[in-house]
Amino acid sequence: MVENSMFKLRHHDHFLLAKKCPRRYYVRRLRSLFQSTRCFPSVDNE
Repeated sequence: MVENSMFKLRHHDHFLLAKKCPRRYYVRRLRSLFQSTRCFPSVDNE
């Protein structure tokens, strides 16, 4: 039960973070992180 609640809290945090930051900026940051490695799939189909 405790682990489940912790997981829910963590998931909620991620959800809030995703909502707070614009999706474009978030994806751009991820891509900048994975720039060296070309294993990142293209997600710019909006």
